[in-house]
Amino acid sequence: MTVETRIEDAMQSQLDALEAKLAENLEGVQKALAVVQQLRNPEGGCPWDLGQTHQSLTPFMIEEAYEAVEAMQASSSNTPESTTALKDELGDVLLQVLLNSQIAEDEGLFTFQDVCSHLAEKLIVRHPHVFKPQSHTAEIDSPEAVTAQWQAIKASQSAQKAGSVLDGVHKGQAALARAGKISKKAVKAGFTWPDDATLWACVMSEFDEIKAEMEATPRKPDRLQDEMGDVFFACASLAKQIGVEPETALVQATAKFEQRFRYMESLILADGHALGDLDFQTWDAYWNRAKSDLRATGLCS
Repeated sequence: MTVETRIEDAMQSQLDALEAKLAENLEGVQKALAVVQQLRNPEGGCPWDLGQTHQSLTPFMIEEAYEAVEAMQASSSNTPESTTALKDELGDVLLQVLLNSQIAEDEGLFTFQDVCSHLAEKLIVRHPHVFKPQSHTAEIDSPEAVTAQWQAIKASQSAQKAGSVLDGVHKGQAALARAGKISKKAVKAGFTWPDDATLWACVMSEFDEIKAEMEATPRKPDRLQDEMGDVFFACASLAKQIGVEPETALVQATAKFEQRFRYMESLILADGHALGDLDFQTWDAYWNRAKSDLRATGLCS
């Protein structure tokens, strides 16, 4: 028996063991599948579930994904409540996958098993250092190396299909996240800035253009929307260029604003004021006080 054969046999044994372990842990998955199948059963099923389509479930998929992200970010506290919330929200996301898969199966397109099999094959192909180490020569010893390999394999697969370098950025995701990915793909193709100063000037020029539209008389809503979109896209491009995920940054900034505003509200009400009675200067003073107090406690940056 050659060395190559022994390695292949060892890898096959590893895969067989993995499949056996997975089979032991599929009881919960099978139960969830059975429940969804009954919900979609024309005989005794749920009218609401039976009436759903991929299109009607789209907003639920988006909503559940955002709720899962919120639970993921809160899970760093490692409290029983945050752990339960994360488990619950991940289950809600899985429900959307199961429902959409069941709809596809009902239409004779594919099954949930097909979804899982396709995912497994894709993961195996994009992790040759794990599943085919005997034929893999590149040294993969860091998360960055894994990411680079993943992107290279993905690009190689995409190159076999005719199309644009911008292909593969789906329109269903959040607009800011999509803007960042579109910009990143354009940069990788060579459409980039020679230095940070040029990039910064480009971003600032978009703010100058929206400012000019704001000062126009009369203001034109379509022009304002167009220029505001350019500002958002420029900021997303800037984020990607400096290694910041724009969607994550905005989620974090929104959470920080919410925390400060809620604390500011408590200060205002504790002082006996009504929110609607405050002028800008008073609002600003309370806002700065809230920032100062939260920073002093280490609860906010």
